[in-house]
Amino acid sequence: MTFEDAANLILAERKRQVEIEGQTEKRIDEYVDGEMMQAALVRLKWDGKTASPKREVSSNAISENGAGVEAVIGCPWAALRKKLKVRLSNLVSAGALFIAERDRLSRAKRCRAHVDEKLDLVIRELEAIEIM
Repeated sequence: MTFEDAANLILAERKRQVEIEGQTEKRIDEYVDGEMMQAALVRLKWDGKTASPKREVSSNAISENGAGVEAVIGCPWAALRKKLKVRLSNLVSAGALFIAERDRLSRAKRCRAHVDEKLDLVIRELEAIEIM
């Protein structure tokens, strides 16, 4: 995937979050305790091997607890495509949440370098994905 493809997917997801989920600037600005960053990190770290991503409440640690995902019956390529789709979706969602957090920090005139680093990581991971 190209950088442009990755950026377009992330921007489209951010637009969807605003238009469909109502995650407007005003609503995002209410999250002042790192909630957006933590939500993005969960999506960034979750690889689709568990049923759902879960957070440890203590010390903002991220864990990947959960039940196993049902096996996909049939060709092993179908399972690979499903896993790739989950990973792609989570990376795009994480990127959009990082953009929301970066914009919130900019409006609050706070440092956003740590968010930019995570967004760069998402872009690099998206660029490494080969769409089947």
